[in-house]
Amino acid sequence: MVTDFELLFIGIMIVVLSAISIWFIRRRAKQASFNELMKALDVQEQQIHDPDQGYLEWKRGYRYDPVEDRPEFQAIIDDVRAEADRRLELHPWRKGRGYCHPRWKTIKLILREEHGIHWRTPIEMNPHICYD
Repeated sequence: MVTDFELLFIGIMIVVLSAISIWFIRRRAKQASFNELMKALDVQEQQIHDPDQGYLEWKRGYRYDPVEDRPEFQAIIDDVRAEADRRLELHPWRKGRGYCHPRWKTIKLILREEHGIHWRTPIEMNPHICYD
């Protein structure tokens, strides 16, 4: 015959084991998500380091798109930067934190759509750096 104490003990053990198994399942899911993220970053890093792409240029410790060094594009890129600043003149983040993101997005858009230049932003070239 099973006593009330034994039933209580079994019930507590079931609850504890359930909690532990849920914790392990969540931990495995987080680890799997983390591993997938790291694999994706590795793939992106390999694409940046791909010698055929030529994106190994460094400036002040950061990678940058070497298209900026091409003499035929330097004047265009400088003009586009000024145009992007003009277009974003009333942006609420202007001269503040996080302004680089809409600015780079606008520069990339203008270069691609109006000039056919495929430029990679500093975020794309340096995925390991958090810009704000």
